[in-house]
Amino acid sequence: FSKVTNLKDKLLGSVIIIVYLTYPNVLKAMLRLYSCTELDGEDYLVEDLNIKCWTENHTAWMVGLALPSLILWGIITPTIILIAMIKRKSEVGFAHIGVRFAYLINGFQSKYYYWEFVILYR
Repeated sequence: FSKVTNLKDKLLGSVIIIVYLTYPNVLKAMLRLYSCTELDGEDYLVEDLNIKCWTENHTAWMVGLALPSLILWGIITPTIILIAMIKRKSEVGFAHIGVRFAYLINGFQSKYYYWEFVILYR
């Protein structure tokens, strides 16, 4: 049982690190769909100047892909991790919060364990 729990902690810790490291790049990629520039009186997507902004196709991509991704990746995912961390802290205390969240809390005083999320949400 202890080996299974240890493996679970390490796997969840790895997933949290992957989410944390990819978080800014995913958000930047989704925000690029909103980045337009004006050329000759028309707006074009900065990433691909062949795509006109605010057309039906561009808006469909913004609403269908970028907006849900921003909500899921930018708000919901970090919130779920924070809630899990708060729950785990209340169950076992800060000193035993474990391998799962070590990457996020190392270097912070116990009363500021949530600070990495303040940085993420900024």
